[in-house]
Formats: sequence, C-alpha cells, structure tokens
Amino acid sequence: MVIAPIGLGLDALDKMGADVHLGYPVLADHISDRLYVMVPAGTGHTAQGRGMRVLSRNQQLLLPCTPHGTAAAHWISAPRDNTPPLLLADKVVLALRQVCQRQVAAS
Repeated sequence: MVIAPIGLGLDALDKMGADVHLGYPVLADHISDRLYVMVPAGTGHTAQGRGMRVLSRNQQLLLPCTPHGTAAAHWISAPRDNTPPLLLADKVVLALRQVCQRQVAAS
C-alpha cells in the first residue's frame, strides 16, 4: 500500500498504535514523499481514496539492501529475519480516513 505524503501515513500508523519496533515492514521514500506499508497479498482493494493506492502486480518496489536503508529511502520499521508481521490493509485505511477527516475538520 502506498500512502502520500509520508506524514499522512505516519499519522495513520500512530493512530493505529503500530509500534515500529515490532518489525512491520514500512518503508519511507523521501524522494517521492511516499510511505510503503506492506500488507497481506490480495487485501489492498480497500485502499482507495485520498492519499493511498495499491501497487499492481505489474509494478515493482525496490527495497534497500541494508537493514536501515539510505538517505533516499529507509525502513521506518525494518522487517525481521523471520516472517514479518503485516498490517491489515482495512485497518490502515480506516486509520488513514480518520486522520484525513481530522485534518479537514481542523481546517
């Protein structure tokens, strides 16, 4: 799942209480100001709306080959050596919508 801008995605993760120390694979792309949240395959169909989209099967995401990344892209929450826990797409979408509604109400 792709969330733009990064700050919007970080606010949604914070709203969910998604502790970055638990190893959820979340990648920040500072060049394009996007946050990539890995969700279980086939569950991203709920991610439609302001600030979010899902990569299609024909798209590729280049990942940093180091545990932390580079200045251009780094792991907000690096995946673990074993199978990493994935955030559920519908929960990310709900949190993102709540953050967006809060921003609209505040303006």
